Amino acid sequence: MKKKFYYRGVVEGFYGREWTMEERKNIIEYMGEHDYNLYIYAAKADKLHRDEWKVFYDDAFLKDFKKLIDTGKKSNVEVSIAISPGLSLIHSNEEDLDILIKKFKQFSDLGVNTLCLFLDDIPWDLQHEEDIQKYDCLAQAQADFSNKVFEKLSNFVKDLHFILCPTEYFGKPHYSYHDILGNNLNKNIDIMWTGPKVCSKIIPDEDAIEIGRSFKRPVIYWDNYPVNDSMMVPELHMAEYIGRSQNLYKYSKGIVINPMNQANASKIVLGAISEYLLNPEDYNSKDALLKSLKEYNSEIVEEFYYFIQCNSYSPLTLETSKVALNILEKFETLIKNKKRNEAKIFLKDTGNNILKYYDILNKKIDPKLKEEIKRWLEEFKCYGTLMIQISDLINTYEIIFDENAPLTDIEKVKKENKKMEDLLKKFMEFETSIFSENFVNLAWKHLKISKGLIRSNNIINQQN
Repeated sequence: MKKKFYYRGVVEGFYGREWTMEERKNIIEYMGEHDYNLYIYAAKADKLHRDEWKVFYDDAFLKDFKKLIDTGKKSNVEVSIAISPGLSLIHSNEEDLDILIKKFKQFSDLGVNTLCLFLDDIPWDLQHEEDIQKYDCLAQAQADFSNKVFEKLSNFVKDLHFILCPTEYFGKPHYSYHDILGNNLNKNIDIMWTGPKVCSKIIPDEDAIEIGRSFKRPVIYWDNYPVNDSMMVPELHMAEYIGRSQNLYKYSKGIVINPMNQANASKIVLGAISEYLLNPEDYNSKDALLKSLKEYNSEIVEEFYYFIQCNSYSPLTLETSKVALNILEKFETLIKNKKRNEAKIFLKDTGNNILKYYDILNKKIDPKLKEEIKRWLEEFKCYGTLMIQISDLINTYEIIFDENAPLTDIEKVKKENKKMEDLLKKFMEFETSIFSENFVNLAWKHLKISKGLIRSNNIINQQN
């Protein structure tokens, strides 16, 4: 069957802790099993990729990278390298050009045929006097430099594929940068694009069509999902892959996925995304994720899917977990309708169910994946405990609605208050962000009610 997207890839292009060589090897093997065909090494934490791009890689790194290439060949995955010189590059400087060519040659000599020049996340104007004197604008300088790189590489790289990530890699098409770059860049050079946003909630056909017109070629989408770097570090992005047009393959050259710092967790998402890449017209996001979870461990699909739904906030949704909101809405509706006992039972049962799911996941998730997601699992568990504690607190403080409640009952409420205070302190220590903080607010609300009732009771007892 003819593949829809020419490029179906992964770009290790995130900020923060880079993957280990063993993790990369495992990812490439997994990619091969799921019909991906391109892996791009572009680890932002690697100083030789970006900040110190003029420094050559040593033999030890090249030896390890050759192993990745060999793994790629066995898996039908092209292993590629990207260099990101834009922070200090002088486009008109022949020495800079020669250094970059020699650095690329380190990898072409190993058998790499797809080479990438990344000029992302740098100033949007020319920075050096030499370039300002020679070029009218950044796009013109980058086109000229990229063309020279491509021409020189073509002299010794067989079947060269050259990919450029431009500086203005997102937004509205047809800005002068896009048009100038597209008009001046060699037509054999592919260009990356992230869509309407850096992390695009949706990528419609119109975006691909219009940016293709600007760049004078179909783009390769650098899709910033499930990446969770920068301001997204507290989030775990494992939910469904949505918001991409089913016809996107008709107007673009491919998609490369920027994954999470957590390599093993990323695999599950990549498994689901592969269903879209291979058959976007018949793609069902929920079915794809469930299939990937079943492949990972068929014994915990229900529990894992529920946990993932509690972590659903991402650039693709931009909304709080629907699971959390539905629980909260049902609880508050029951309270509003004066069904307090049902509300307490519902919240406690839900909390116990979360604890049950936590225990199952904690036992059956493999050690490597569990190590990556343990902080989110612990917060998940704490939310279950919090629901139970809210229910218990309400149940206890209702005893002292009677202003003549005995002191023994008041002491019970004080103990429940202390338990709630200790639990809420735990939430202040979490560095993760799942579910909904509205439950923490709900807990504070009922803790204040409970303390208010105690204070009121104490005043009456003093008066008596």
